Amino acid sequence: MKVLKTCYINFLIFVMLCLAQRAHATHIRAGNILTQRLSDLRYRFILIVYTNRAAVDAGVDDPTATLNFGDGTSLEQPRDSKRLIRNDTYENIYYFEHTYPGTGSYRVGYTESNRNGSIKNIGNSINTPFYIESLVSVVSGVSVVNYSPTMAIPPLDKAQKGKLYVYNPGAYDIEGDSISYRLVTPKQAAGVDVSGYFTPDNMTLNSITGDLVWNVPQEEGLFNVAFYVEEWRNGVRIGYITRDMQIEVLPSKNDPPELSRGLDTCIVAGDSLIFEIEATDPNNNDVKITTTNNPPTGVYQLGATFTNPPPYGKNPKGTFRWLTRCEDARNQPHQVEFKAVDYPSDTTLQLADYQTLRIKVIAKPPKLQSVVPEGKGLRLTWDKYDCSTASKIRIYRKSCDLTDYKQDPCQVGAEGFPGYTFLAEVPAAQTTYLDNDKIVRGNFYCYVIVATFQLPQGGLSKGSDEVCGSLDDNAAVIASVNVDVTDTLLGVNTIKWFKPLKAPVGPYSFKIFRATGINGTDYIEIGQTFDSDTVFVDQPLNTADTSYNYRVDLLFSDTIPSDPASTLFLQTIPGDRKVTVTWTMNVPWNIDSLKLYRKVNDEAMFSFYKTLPGSISGTFTDENLVNCDTFCYYLESYGSYCNALYSKPLISTSETKCEIPMDDQVPPPPFLTITTQNCQDSVLLNRNLLNWTRVGDPFCNNIDHYNIYFAQYEDDELEFFKSVPDTTYIDFNTISLSGCYTVSAVNIFGVEGLQSNRVCVDNCVEYELPNLITPNNDEWNEEVVPLRTPRYVEKVKFSVYNRWGALVHTQDDDIFIHWNGGTNKDGIYYYVAEVKYVRRLRKKDELQNFKSWLQILR
Repeated sequence: MKVLKTCYINFLIFVMLCLAQRAHATHIRAGNILTQRLSDLRYRFILIVYTNRAAVDAGVDDPTATLNFGDGTSLEQPRDSKRLIRNDTYENIYYFEHTYPGTGSYRVGYTESNRNGSIKNIGNSINTPFYIESLVSVVSGVSVVNYSPTMAIPPLDKAQKGKLYVYNPGAYDIEGDSISYRLVTPKQAAGVDVSGYFTPDNMTLNSITGDLVWNVPQEEGLFNVAFYVEEWRNGVRIGYITRDMQIEVLPSKNDPPELSRGLDTCIVAGDSLIFEIEATDPNNNDVKITTTNNPPTGVYQLGATFTNPPPYGKNPKGTFRWLTRCEDARNQPHQVEFKAVDYPSDTTLQLADYQTLRIKVIAKPPKLQSVVPEGKGLRLTWDKYDCSTASKIRIYRKSCDLTDYKQDPCQVGAEGFPGYTFLAEVPAAQTTYLDNDKIVRGNFYCYVIVATFQLPQGGLSKGSDEVCGSLDDNAAVIASVNVDVTDTLLGVNTIKWFKPLKAPVGPYSFKIFRATGINGTDYIEIGQTFDSDTVFVDQPLNTADTSYNYRVDLLFSDTIPSDPASTLFLQTIPGDRKVTVTWTMNVPWNIDSLKLYRKVNDEAMFSFYKTLPGSISGTFTDENLVNCDTFCYYLESYGSYCNALYSKPLISTSETKCEIPMDDQVPPPPFLTITTQNCQDSVLLNRNLLNWTRVGDPFCNNIDHYNIYFAQYEDDELEFFKSVPDTTYIDFNTISLSGCYTVSAVNIFGVEGLQSNRVCVDNCVEYELPNLITPNNDEWNEEVVPLRTPRYVEKVKFSVYNRWGALVHTQDDDIFIHWNGGTNKDGIYYYVAEVKYVRRLRKKDELQNFKSWLQILR
């Protein structure tokens, strides 16, 4: 019995030890979650985790896994596959599907209770949970099926102490979305960073290529790092994957192999890319080259191949081949990774080298065939673009430049074609376009067309070859429009033009038309000349304030109008020690330069002042001038047509404008004084006389007017009252003169200055009653009336009381009262006069009570 008891106790101890060993036999090394959008709101998730073989063989395994979908729900699924990817690690794959309740961003997470032990940069890793997540942006109604980037290189690798370490996850997005990379802190739960974690010193992650570089490991052992693989579309992040990976740093007993370094490249879709890649080993170990073609990933899904060298050997070579198609063109480069692994005698010291190549596949250029005149425009024709994924054809234009530019291999769109500007965009199926946007005779125009592609593929094709064209030279071409005389009534303009280069055979004539305004179209006929006369003088006009637009029509069997040309119209604005000159014109020729002429005060002649850049409109500010001097200006424009058969320069002159620069700064506040009523005068003048100091430039008046502000009561806010041109104002008011005033100056530029001091005035009020009346019909002191004429009194309520306090009389309809005592006996009475004044400066002063005694004596 004792023996059996002892055996039972030993068995329990053994079971407890086994359970304890299982509880601490940690196993999670690395992992990540991939996503696939199946339909509107339904997604598939692929959970891939890497487990320690020793722990799994000891019985710590994960036949199922649970995924939290980020919307409050989760699902447990059985493992789909488990395979040994190297001697010490299993790869475990689990599949999940889930339908989301609506649009939004969801963090899909997976948690396992323990990582593997002895991780150098995670304290107590044996008891630290492992957590990874992916961000999913659910957008309803979008038909494009989206896959998160896949990663061809497992998140497990070996480095060597004291040697440069490089790793790349081999991320690839099949739709062509942008990918970026960012180091993050590993997590132990959603939103909870691993406690005590540190990123190894001198470790960096290239945000574009995904190259993880550690320069250099200084300590042997296991290290974990985590990073986001972020997916972007049209500049907006649409998701990310958290990859938590493990690096084992080995002792310095082996050197990693080396791959030959290829260069990132560009290729036009439809061309073939072929190159060799070779591996060597400094320790003369056998080497094996691998890439992401088994199973096919990334470009290998698109038809690329890699001819592998022997399974392993000395200095193996492989050949990469890819015959690209137009469907492979996209905005983001394709990325392909190569890996070389050595085979030393001690396989625990096995090391690797990585090579990442970025291949930009650019869509081939469209074929622009011709540019021919059609009416007043140019008709472009091109071959139908035969790449089905193209969305639009963009058209770019330049003028007067026949340089035949060629694009560099990696340039797309209009890159490499200087001087071209965007003109229009049409559907990809279209093969023609009529350009009638400011096409003029005498110039020629060159075009480049480009195919565009919708996201997520995105991007532009290479630009087509340049093709140029021009309108037929069968009409008059205006050469200049000059303002010869500047005047509001007697102004003169002169118009000159070239005969058509392809003039008709036989007599013909020209009709000249004029419209008002730079872009005027209300043309009226103003004259006609024969074919030998190419000059017309237009007068009389208001050339000082008005611009004009001209057209010359060729009259033969048909009427062919010229392109219109306007006067060069000048405007000037004075300022403080400056004058701003602006100009505008609407002409068919090219403006090469402008010359500004100026004269000051009484100078007899204009002189050349400054050369300005050629443009049909612009602004120049003439600074450091003397205020109050007079400055006059006019402009000459120098232009040309592209066609060398039209002589140049083409010179046109503007009208003349004069200005006087003045101080345009904020005017200072004036000082205000007010002369109002003299309360001692027997006759009041119902006026307030406002005077204030003059402000502004003392040498030339730059003040346009003064603003007066008024408030009825002392405590009211001032409000605008009146504008006056000078420094005085009389405010007449027969009702009340009480109130407060300020004044501000406004200069000729409309800038208002600070307000003056505030001055307040009050009315001269007067109301006084007698203490005795003698109503005895002797016409003296017959009634209670004010002793003097009331001033600014609006109403009086008069009440009389006897000596016992009884009311004997009251009235409120006469400010002069006129009470003769009535039937009351002689004696002493008491009165209260409640006087309401017209508006006073202080509102509380508008009502006053006068109390006194009154004797009636007959």
